Amino acid sequence: MRLSGPLAPVILKRLHGRARARWESHKLYYGPIVQADGQVLDQGLVTWMKAPRSYTGEEVAELHLHGGQALAQLVVQNCLIHGARLAEPGEFTLRAFLNGKLDLTQAEAVQQLIHSRSQLAAQLASRNLTGYFSNQVDAVRKDLLHWLSLLEAEIDFGDEVPGLPLEQSLLRWGRAFETVDRLLQQGQSGKILADGLRTVILGAPNAGKSTLMNLLLGRSRALVTDIAGTTRDTLEEPLIVAGISLLLVDTAGLRRDSQDRVEQLGIERSRQEAEQADLILWVVDGSQDQPPDAEFYQIVFDRPHLLLLNKRDLGLAPWTADDQGRPIGLPISLLEGTGSLLHQVEQLVRELVGEQTDVMRLTHRQWETLLRARESLQRLGEALEAGMSAEFLALDLRAAVQALGQIQGLDVGEEILDRIFSTFCLGK
Repeated sequence: MRLSGPLAPVILKRLHGRARARWESHKLYYGPIVQADGQVLDQGLVTWMKAPRSYTGEEVAELHLHGGQALAQLVVQNCLIHGARLAEPGEFTLRAFLNGKLDLTQAEAVQQLIHSRSQLAAQLASRNLTGYFSNQVDAVRKDLLHWLSLLEAEIDFGDEVPGLPLEQSLLRWGRAFETVDRLLQQGQSGKILADGLRTVILGAPNAGKSTLMNLLLGRSRALVTDIAGTTRDTLEEPLIVAGISLLLVDTAGLRRDSQDRVEQLGIERSRQEAEQADLILWVVDGSQDQPPDAEFYQIVFDRPHLLLLNKRDLGLAPWTADDQGRPIGLPISLLEGTGSLLHQVEQLVRELVGEQTDVMRLTHRQWETLLRARESLQRLGEALEAGMSAEFLALDLRAAVQALGQIQGLDVGEEILDRIFSTFCLGK
C-alpha cells in the first residue's frame, strides 16, 4: 500500500506501532501495523522514501501487508482517518510526470505494461519505460529546435545573419523526416507484435474457410457443413505463427444472390472485417469453372493477402494459372493438411512484421501526434523545394517541433492528461 505527499511519513509513523528514534530513507522496518485506537491489525514491513528519491518525486511511504481484501480495507480506512485521501486513477504516475520523474511517453508505458496480454507486449512496454522511444523523439526535436533558432535569427536580423545553404537545410530536413517516418513504421510493427495480426479468412460459401480455420487451430472450432451460408457471423480465435500472435477471424461467405436477411448481415460484416484486416487469407474453390467475382477481389487487392486455390485434388480450372501456366495463387487441398500453407503464411507474417529487434509500441495518441509531425515535415520539404522564405519555413518547422514536444508531454493541456491517466488503475 502506497502513500505519496508531504503527510506520507507522518501517517506511516502513526500506523507503525513501534516507536523509533530515527527513520532512514529506503530502509525496510518490521513491526505491527496498528489502527487509531492502538489495536494491532497486522505484522508487516514498512518503508519511507525521502523526496525526491521516490517514484512520484514526493515523500512516499509503503506498507507491505499480508494478503486479504478485508485487511487492506481496514488499513486504508485508518490512512483516511489520519488525513490521507484515496488516489485518483493513475494519480501516482501523474504525479511522477508532473514532478519530472517520467516524461509522458514513459508514463503511458506504465499503462501499456499493466494491460500487456503477452510477454512480447510487456517487453515492448518496458523498453518504452526506460526511455527508448522518448530518447529518439527528443534527439530529432532538439535538432529541429536548433534549426528553428537559426531560421528565427535570420527572420529577426535579416542580412546580418545569413541563412543556411539549401543543401544543409535539405540535409537537416531529410534526417528528421527519415527518423519520424521510421518511428511510425516501427510503431506499426510493434502494434502487430503486441496486439496480434488480425488475420481474416475470406471467400465464397463452401470455399473451405471454416475448414481452414479448424486445420490451423488444430481443433474443431468452426462449424463445417456442405450447406452454403453455414457461417453467419464472425468467429475469432488466437494462433501463434512464427512466434507472432495472430487473431484468426472466420467470416460469412461472400456471394451476391443471398435472399436471407441474416446471411446478408453476415456478408456485410465480412466486408467490414476485410477493411480492418492486417492480413487476408482469401480462399477460393479452384476447381470451379468460373473465377471468383471481381467485385470481391476489390476488397482484398490493396491489402496484404494470400490467395489460396483450394480443392486442387479435384483439378484446378484454367483460370487459376497465368499465361505462362504458373498458378496465380497457392494451390492447396485442405483435405491434405496445411503444410505448404503454413510456410507461406509464416513468410508473409515475417515480411509484415519486419525485424522484431527494431520495433516499438506506440499509443494511439503517440501515433497520431507523430503523424502530425510527419505532415508538418512533409510541408516543410515542399516549401524548401519551392524556395520559400524563412518565414514560411519556420511555420512548418515550429509545428513539427510542437508535435514532437507533445509526445513527450510538453505543452499538453489538462484535458489530454485527464484522458490519459483516467484509464489507469487506482494503484498506479
